Amino acid sequence: MLLNATTSELHNAGGVAPISDRNNNRLNFSNTFQQDSDLLNSYPGAQPLFDNGFYPFNDFDCNFSLLSWMNSETLANTYSMPADLNIPDVPMQGLEDPNRAARIQQTTPDNIKALNNNVMGTNTQVDLSLDKGDSVASFPNINTSALPTPSASHDPSASSPLEEAPDSVSVERDTNTWPYEYQAEGEEGRITFPVLNPEDLRSAQKYHSVSGTSSPRKNFQLLGTFGKLDDKKLSSIIQLLSLPLVRVPWQEDVDLLRSLPGPDILHHFTDLYFLHFHDLWPIIHRPTFKISDAPTILVLTMACIGACYSGLDRSIEFADTLAELCRRTSAWMGEHDPRFLRSPSYGVSLLLQHLHAMGSGSRRLFEMTDASRSRLISIARQMNCAGLHASRNDADSSERDTFQTWLEWVSKEQIKRLGWFLFEFDCLYSAFSKQNPCTKLEELPPEFPCEQLHWDAPTAFSWAACPFQTAPRGPPTMQTINNFLEKPSPSIISSLDNIGKRLLIRCLGQQLYACQEQMDSKLYQILWRDNNGLEVSRAVRSQLSRAIISVYEFSWADHPRRYTLRHALRIGVAGHYSHIFGAGKIVDLVTRVARKRASGLDMSRLPNNTGFASSSTNKATAVDETAAIAAFGEEPEIIREIMWHASQVCYLQRRHPFNSPLEPLSVFLAGITLWATCKYFCPHQASMRVGPSIQLDEPSFCSSQRASQAVKDWIKNGGKTFLEGVGDVQDPEAPSRVLQLSVDMTRRLKVWQMASNVSEIFVRLLQSEEQEAAQRHETSTFQPQCMQN
Repeated sequence: MLLNATTSELHNAGGVAPISDRNNNRLNFSNTFQQDSDLLNSYPGAQPLFDNGFYPFNDFDCNFSLLSWMNSETLANTYSMPADLNIPDVPMQGLEDPNRAARIQQTTPDNIKALNNNVMGTNTQVDLSLDKGDSVASFPNINTSALPTPSASHDPSASSPLEEAPDSVSVERDTNTWPYEYQAEGEEGRITFPVLNPEDLRSAQKYHSVSGTSSPRKNFQLLGTFGKLDDKKLSSIIQLLSLPLVRVPWQEDVDLLRSLPGPDILHHFTDLYFLHFHDLWPIIHRPTFKISDAPTILVLTMACIGACYSGLDRSIEFADTLAELCRRTSAWMGEHDPRFLRSPSYGVSLLLQHLHAMGSGSRRLFEMTDASRSRLISIARQMNCAGLHASRNDADSSERDTFQTWLEWVSKEQIKRLGWFLFEFDCLYSAFSKQNPCTKLEELPPEFPCEQLHWDAPTAFSWAACPFQTAPRGPPTMQTINNFLEKPSPSIISSLDNIGKRLLIRCLGQQLYACQEQMDSKLYQILWRDNNGLEVSRAVRSQLSRAIISVYEFSWADHPRRYTLRHALRIGVAGHYSHIFGAGKIVDLVTRVARKRASGLDMSRLPNNTGFASSSTNKATAVDETAAIAAFGEEPEIIREIMWHASQVCYLQRRHPFNSPLEPLSVFLAGITLWATCKYFCPHQASMRVGPSIQLDEPSFCSSQRASQAVKDWIKNGGKTFLEGVGDVQDPEAPSRVLQLSVDMTRRLKVWQMASNVSEIFVRLLQSEEQEAAQRHETSTFQPQCMQN
């Protein structure tokens, strides 16, 4: 049985807390930005900020995570989170454990009562806070009148999820395995403490004593150990260790599950997953996917994502509630049967849960994603080692059943795609959270994913009819990267489709970030003091940058023939965003300044959201803004390049939204970067006041060769420029217009709640700009009156 335990045994190994408050609202967190130390207090405006390298100004101790910022603000436009889900400690039908029932029958009533009393008293003795809550949650009621008929009928005779077994990756066993080698086995027997001999303790006391001879216990004292661990403390230890065995860490009532919507709604959400989301991350093999046979945890995770695209009333709230239950269930499944940790469908479900969490805007889901990211990467790493580095000898397809050969190929290809998309998720998560990646290029699957043409083949015979002698494979990973870096050429990446090219950009972008991180490091500045290490790193960074742009240019030349406009644009956005993420500490500075300005204007405390914050806000950020102006002036060519990439991202995603869960954060980082350059860079550069004016955000794929060359000359030498919807970037109103465009863009992204959080930050920044404009107007009108008097 997959789930053969009482609810009292369903515990979360991570020790989770309630996901909302008692009033069934999303938790509001106090504004923590006021507690941050000033960014660059040590920098007077006249001092140069760059010793050498691109952006190596002094390190500062701050949190630059966009994700934590988006999920920590007390936003004005909040929406309800699922209430605390209360499950009492009662057996659930279908989850009975016969062995446990027998043990309970053998236990005397007095022992049961004593055990319960001990556990209930643990809160006060060991200071464990377990909020019981006082409300019973339920899934929001969803209006189903507008729902279409499911594309496939619900099969009530399908196998119960309790009977599902993990689809583990097969591994050849070796009798002489390497120590700590990953070997996922079935559920092991109950753990027991080994019996320790008291005589060994006396020998140990003699061995560890200062004199090396036996001594009375009162004179025996280990280093720094005072007091005595007595029976009372031992009782507290037993009570604490008993909690995971007898207490559920959540407060749900079992009635919650009875409020799940009907199968028609869940099936509709699954259809929406394939309609809107599957094209973004085609990791599920759609031709062989059958909802009645698919693992239940995977179907529920797909329904979470599909619900976000439904547009039904309270569907976003429903998705968050179901996502939290899926996360808890997935954690329990991994604890219950370690073979799930090598199950491809289990890994796919975890990946989809993490992607949903990043776009949901839920602080709760984000925190759990942040805590479990490394475990997810570890699971994929082990599956890649087991499933992809095995023997690659392919039998003659004519000697085997075509359908079976197809299914075996699908299984291997899905594991490969899981590894690749987890790598892409890790790259994007690192960019948004400002954490180091958990993966490196050497850990990637040995080959890129195969072309989408083969993956989308509807039947085994159509797949077998494709022109290949053996099972289709993608190009070799490291060989392709090395060859393309050595000499970018369309022929090298001609065998990569749009997904392969996008993943190639992720690989190059990760190296671009690593190179910039070295250049920002003070340690490397010391090591490079007496050699040309800095110049070499600059050359490497330029080579990586040219390779990324080349992928985009070659992709655009191929798009009418091989893939759609949306696919080509996603490659373009990935290339431009890689440069923003790879800009290093200059983007950290932008995030810091924007975060402090937004935190100083808490709109929820302003009457009718029309007033202004106190003047102390400007004083608090004056040092940061002065430092930003000085920092931007140190390397104007690099700042202009970043400005161009940010303008391209804003233009492409404003004109061609993808409704990806990561899109709001991408738009946000590009938006604040463009705002900061218009505010702290353009007005202070004399070189940008001369020459002909060019449109900076015109996409390169629709620009003439002359216009493209003009942009390159502008990046190198400067000159006048304008943006669509903004006008001249030298205009004092340009920063406000950039923010207004960003607000309009994020408000149109209605699929993911994170867009609402992002939009609220843009509104706060815009409110701050309006405050400054009003103060400038008052100053300009006050001075003439003083002169007349």
